[in-house]
Amino acid sequence: MPSVLHGGLTIVRGVRDAPVVSRRGRLGRVCARDAHPAWSSGPSTSPLAVVVKPFARFALYFAGGLLASALLLSTLSVYAFDQYEPAWGRGGSVQVEWWISCGAAICALFSVGVAVRWLAPARSVGSTAAFVSGVAFVFLTIATSWLLTQLQVPDSRSLVLLWILLGPAFLGVAVARALGRSTA
Repeated sequence: MPSVLHGGLTIVRGVRDAPVVSRRGRLGRVCARDAHPAWSSGPSTSPLAVVVKPFARFALYFAGGLLASALLLSTLSVYAFDQYEPAWGRGGSVQVEWWISCGAAICALFSVGVAVRWLAPARSVGSTAAFVSGVAFVFLTIATSWLLTQLQVPDSRSLVLLWILLGPAFLGVAVARALGRSTA
């Protein structure tokens, strides 16, 4: 702690003190010494200046869209449409659905990130398209679950689980290839 209170500022790959610029010549323009424009002080030393690779940004926004829509829809299903487990009550049911939504978003984050990195590496997709594709995946999952239930497919829960694990990767690669701009 003493180094924080009494120590100096540490700057990595930056310029701490720029030379003082005095006003010379005309009143409307500030000129540096010898009338040369000031040089850039180098790359940013801010910890907020992190460069995120396009596939990682796509995966983050995809998972964010998936999580936001899954949390909203699970809350609506429990409180607006009374779809809950009576033994748990509404609060317990919505918590279980939220945990499942978080788990699905984490699975999607990794599967989309890996798939887009390997199968569409030189593509950059906008954040809105990635977020909307995550939301679309939730609606596709609901439609798939409903269709499997209506068709009375045996072992449909295993198919839905397989879809939740692999579906984001397929959809992510399809969106990256269809809407992505080439970065190469």
